Amino acid sequence: MCEIRLRKVHAGDVALMHQLENDYRHWLVSGIQAPIPLTDFETFVTPELQDVFTQLQERLIIENGTETLGYIDLYDVDFNHRRAGVGILIAPMYRNNGYAKKAIALLKNYAADTLLLRMLYATIHTTNLPCIAAFEANAFCCAGTLKNWDMHTSGFVDVKMYQTFLCVNAQ
Repeated sequence: MCEIRLRKVHAGDVALMHQLENDYRHWLVSGIQAPIPLTDFETFVTPELQDVFTQLQERLIIENGTETLGYIDLYDVDFNHRRAGVGILIAPMYRNNGYAKKAIALLKNYAADTLLLRMLYATIHTTNLPCIAAFEANAFCCAGTLKNWDMHTSGFVDVKMYQTFLCVNAQ
């Protein structure tokens, strides 16, 4: 497996984001309930909407130099309490190659070193074993279970809340 990196979103990423976000198979974990117009993604890549300090969220592209593998998000960024939620989506053809695990590790470094956050958290369906494994491999610990939290085609599913504390070199 080659090395990966995280980078800011640019206009060339719009088509892939539109395709992945509008794939109904991802809606259960993303919270999307209807297709999102392409124009919404075109707006998303404007520089003013990519400032984590004003938008309190940030999407970073995961790439291996030649291919876009997916993206990883910080959401509900709270600079007062120095924490943020994490969401990740690896394109189906790149799954099960360890990319999520590596991307989470890179995001942890960025969150600690650049944003000076002290904690990251994630909510993961108990049925999403590959995602749980990627977060646990990055020192995320289960802080609790939210019973019957999300609706699935087969009924309600439990969600586990994971968190990790970051080593921050700031006051």
